[in-house]
Amino acid sequence: MNNIKSKKNINHLKCFICGGAFCYLFSQKDFIYFISKKYFDLYECDSCKLVKILPEPTLDEIKSFYPKNYYVHNVDYEKSFIGWLYNCSIDASLNKHYKVPQPNLFYFFLAQFLKNLVVGAPLYPPKANGRFLDIGCGYGYWVERLQSHGWIAQGIDIMGKPSERIVIADFLEYEYEEKFEFIRMSGVLEHVIAPEKFIEKIGSLLLNNDSICQISIPQTDSFGYKYFKEDWIGFEVPRHLHSFNIDNLSVLFERYNMRIVDVSYNTSGGAFIHQLSLKWKMRFVVKLWVFFYFLFIPIDLLLKKMKKSVDVTLTVKKI
Repeated sequence: MNNIKSKKNINHLKCFICGGAFCYLFSQKDFIYFISKKYFDLYECDSCKLVKILPEPTLDEIKSFYPKNYYVHNVDYEKSFIGWLYNCSIDASLNKHYKVPQPNLFYFFLAQFLKNLVVGAPLYPPKANGRFLDIGCGYGYWVERLQSHGWIAQGIDIMGKPSERIVIADFLEYEYEEKFEFIRMSGVLEHVIAPEKFIEKIGSLLLNNDSICQISIPQTDSFGYKYFKEDWIGFEVPRHLHSFNIDNLSVLFERYNMRIVDVSYNTSGGAFIHQLSLKWKMRFVVKLWVFFYFLFIPIDLLLKKMKKSVDVTLTVKKI
């Protein structure tokens, strides 16, 4: 990487996954939302290759890194054309999997082409107690959709507005009286201070050995990371405190008596479009999002086949 300094060890801190030493990688600032002008130092474990911001920000600092229009809390997104098209695509795909009649031909054709669009959510009716939990649920997008397909859906987030099915609280501190058949945690693990505690608690909340947790993360073993390096959108400094790969997460899950039973390499053309607009300061790319999204589909599919996608979804079960 062009701006790597001579590596310096943080001798007093060891990797929470493997116990390895952290070596300085590079420094970066928030070039996505420009919330902070501060440069943050990223370190890499010399053994398992976990990447981590050090020194770690406090919880209050972390909360200040999120703009009011952060996408998972942005209800207005659904009012845009892109939001409407995305919602139609998700609904069509879920209808197909749940064998719900499509309301019109538009949805029917969307479902044929985009039936595999949904990741990190159950694509089948409940088989046990029917309880679904979305950790980091934002404004409740998946809670609402899964509730309409027969699940007893709940969500939790540290920010946002509470509702009948959404709790605003720290996941690690909130006490659940029930266990869950399916737990979803998409784009969350990289944001939290103590990922190992999240994984331990998730294991305790799974109903049985057939219950599933699906976790989606950006992976450092991706083409985007190798090409864009310190400007890789998957780092999203300073909101992403950690950056994982499948191997180091596998070690972490096994520590808490869970194992990865499946890996889905996600298509993520939207990430490429955003990445290009930031890297080369081509804001017009975002305005022509739909055009560029379809333009990148062949590249997306190739990276998926090569297992080099930006995002992956891990299906995890208790051992």
